[in-house]
Amino acid sequence: MKHFLIIGGGIAGTCAADHLLGRGCQITLVDSGENHSSRVAAGQINPIVFRRMTKSWRVDDFLPYARSFYEALEAESKTIIVVDKPIRRLFAHQQERDEWIKRQDKPEFSPYLKTLTEEDMSFSAAKNSCGSGLVKQSFYVNSENFLASIKLRIESHPNGKWLKEKIDYAIIDSTNTSWNRNQYDGILFCDGYLNLHNPYFNFIQVDQTKGEVLTVESDIYSVESLNRRCFVLPQENGQYRVGSTYEWDCPDLTPTEKARDEIIENLTSLVENEFKIVDHVAGIRPTTKDRRPVMGKHPDIDGFYLFNGLGAKGYLLAPLLGKEMADFILDKKPLHEEQDLRRYC
Repeated sequence: MKHFLIIGGGIAGTCAADHLLGRGCQITLVDSGENHSSRVAAGQINPIVFRRMTKSWRVDDFLPYARSFYEALEAESKTIIVVDKPIRRLFAHQQERDEWIKRQDKPEFSPYLKTLTEEDMSFSAAKNSCGSGLVKQSFYVNSENFLASIKLRIESHPNGKWLKEKIDYAIIDSTNTSWNRNQYDGILFCDGYLNLHNPYFNFIQVDQTKGEVLTVESDIYSVESLNRRCFVLPQENGQYRVGSTYEWDCPDLTPTEKARDEIIENLTSLVENEFKIVDHVAGIRPTTKDRRPVMGKHPDIDGFYLFNGLGAKGYLLAPLLGKEMADFILDKKPLHEEQDLRRYC
């Protein structure tokens, strides 16, 4: 039985661990317990990139797989993980509305864009001067419940082990694929924004992109997630999560007044309702310049692998990419060229 060490217990590391366990491998996962982006993330699954009115990269592959993956874990854990929540895009200008209309009946877009109606154009729960459209097949993942459930699944597996420990790269030995004097068949680095400190893969630029999110109480009347300049995501408890900001090259996890004010400004451009801030959190997304994940084998060190750079779309990408990572490691199945780390070599 092959034994792999996985460094990092966020969305990438846990999905890879789950698939390797499913392939009959033994897994030791090491995580500091200080995960910041996967836990803070709103977990929205959105098949559309609004700025360019295009489909999200490989969404036809990723979305159905992600939904079945999360629903299976939900059924097993008897915990709410998948929350169906349509996204209502409030058009920023007339051109955006026109682009939606051009695409809504095309076969490649019709599964995701609802045909506009008079009700969409007159939607009154938010400021709506140019109309709005509903995104189909959108939902969000309850990140707290997901991470708790996937951790329990890994720990409960007879071949799974989860260690709460801060990784020390100095005690990794690349000559015999070992960590802390324990030898493995491979080491998979899923260390997110900490890749900057990883001496084996820091030749790949994984940016530290800080994002902040508010939780507010308000009488906003919408069962849908609203989107324009920010997202307003209804929660099961009647509160709303609002965000997010983007601050590049920032490893500081402290929530800032500047980001809070930016989110408030964006929220008030969308709704007129009064609100009370009840929480303010920050996380750091691992992103790449081309907005594609980075995966594969180290060019010079046998048994060293990387799975990183999932960015803001991590909850959409990770389930299928975790499978593709396992297939690559065990079967040498080629990775999609846009996600293969060889593009950096």
